[in-house]
Amino acid sequence: MTEFAKSYTREAALRFPLLPGAGGVAWRYIFDWAVAGEALHCAPGDLVLEFGSGTSYASELLNRVGYRTVALDLDVEMLTFARERMGLDSRLIPAWASYTAGDGQRLPFADASFDGVICLNALHHMPDYTAALSEIRRIVKPGARAVFSEPGSRHADSPESRLAREQFDAIERSIFLDEIHRMARSIGFETMYVKPQVYADMVQLDYGKLNRYRFNLSTAPYTRPDQIARFLEDSHSVFILQAPGQRPRTSQRPGVLRAAISVAPLPAQVRPGQEIAVHAVVTNTGDTLWLAKPRELGGFVTLGVKLCQADGRLLSDSLGRTLLEHDVAVGQKIEARSVFSLPSTFLSGNYLLRIDMVDEQVAWFDQHGSPVVEHRFLVPA
Repeated sequence: MTEFAKSYTREAALRFPLLPGAGGVAWRYIFDWAVAGEALHCAPGDLVLEFGSGTSYASELLNRVGYRTVALDLDVEMLTFARERMGLDSRLIPAWASYTAGDGQRLPFADASFDGVICLNALHHMPDYTAALSEIRRIVKPGARAVFSEPGSRHADSPESRLAREQFDAIERSIFLDEIHRMARSIGFETMYVKPQVYADMVQLDYGKLNRYRFNLSTAPYTRPDQIARFLEDSHSVFILQAPGQRPRTSQRPGVLRAAISVAPLPAQVRPGQEIAVHAVVTNTGDTLWLAKPRELGGFVTLGVKLCQADGRLLSDSLGRTLLEHDVAVGQKIEARSVFSLPSTFLSGNYLLRIDMVDEQVAWFDQHGSPVVEHRFLVPA
């Protein structure tokens, strides 16, 4: 940030952007964060740099969805407010957040140390775009993304920018997407994407107009490619710079989760309170390395058992969860043994076990089309 940040009071810094009276400006900041956050393609536990963090609201919101963050800003006072902000809500995890005072054109971080970068309305304060983008390219991992939400080609000449320069000696530059694209390719980013969103207040149709548009009887505002392109170029854009290479496909950030499971014979009758032992041999037939070590945010693979009624309706999906002994590479086999008991008050009748693998806090494998092993059994009266 620039000296313009000094205009914030402590109270405003701790609340930004959800300030009383902010109105539509607040919604736009939150909208920008949501679009940029989704575009990061990061996973819980990933380390994300908030570039030009200012009041660090993006880090706070990323913390809430399980990302570890580093907030970088030139303004030490803003970072002090940001650290205080992270301690105001007991639902946040301050240990996942850190703060670094530094120059965006000379980042104090090692090469390939971040899983992603988010920059919300800060790049246009940089004196040298090439220097800033080169440093961001240096510190992101292969296949990682840097996502920017920035004003467009008219920003430098706006009344707000002129006032900021006059009163705070602020750097207020325009963003030209063609220029950014050329720079990004020249310094080693592989691809540049643009998110073709316009702000929600710009698109609103009554239902009758929507139906006419749906059946090609009329056109809707802000939907033609030329209109979207003008908004992105002139007013505001979210763009993504992706580094070359591939992110490793692990159960933290999976591709295809698929397993071949074979199970030793199971009893046809089970009494309430009786122990059931599931002996399984499992082969990783997907394209993703299964991580075995438990993590607070999930992303590790276990053997799981669902207890269902005879018609398949779920009764419990928490039985028999078993950790794997080691990571499982694509094509590798592993043995797993799960032992659990039916509740002593379990009612008689016919039931179904569905034996599957689980990417914890991500998905059961059958959600990816992986076959499960089913076993029907009777609880006698």
